[in-house]
Amino acid sequence: MDELIVGWRAAESRLYPLVIAQPELYERCVAVVRAVADHLRSARTPEQLAEAFGGRAAILDAVVASRGFATDGLDLELVAQAAFGLRYREVVTEVHREDAIRRVREAGRAGLPWVVLRETAGAAGPFAAPYDRLEMHVPSGTGVHAFVELGPEMDRPRFGVEVLQLDPRTGEPVSDTAPLAELRTYGDRDRWLGAIEELRLRIGGTPA
Repeated sequence: MDELIVGWRAAESRLYPLVIAQPELYERCVAVVRAVADHLRSARTPEQLAEAFGGRAAILDAVVASRGFATDGLDLELVAQAAFGLRYREVVTEVHREDAIRRVREAGRAGLPWVVLRETAGAAGPFAAPYDRLEMHVPSGTGVHAFVELGPEMDRPRFGVEVLQLDPRTGEPVSDTAPLAELRTYGDRDRWLGAIEELRLRIGGTPA
């Protein structure tokens, strides 16, 4: 699975630079990729996408024929892989959304003040770049987003935290509101952890 994902991402990074200098070709390319990704909507998990990938040529041919796309000038293998890459990102987003809704409901039933909506860490372990965690204060929908990334020089971690308004039913960001607190970044992990704890206590309740 990991090899497929890497290949899909590589195809996207190769495909668009090839066509972006030609507006008409670029528009056709984007349209075909979008149409193939739409055709793949029945694939709701990464595993289902991987299973469908073996038939990518037939899927692409069917989409092109049904929509009457002109494919001259397009690298069809790259187009197919880019479409799978696009659908993969959508699938991951959908899975995360469904998982967040489930967690919010479970926390509400249990009367918990906080719920962790997502937490991802790299191979180096917790609090090492890359790290990402979003938790929500259940009564208010206030979210604390904490992350670790490599700094501008790429030689040391940068620790960040921000406060967001989330939909208390789904945990999704409320798009028409500004962050409730400015993004803060730190070069020191202990200061970052202290800032997170301060924000949790200010928002209310025992942290997750």
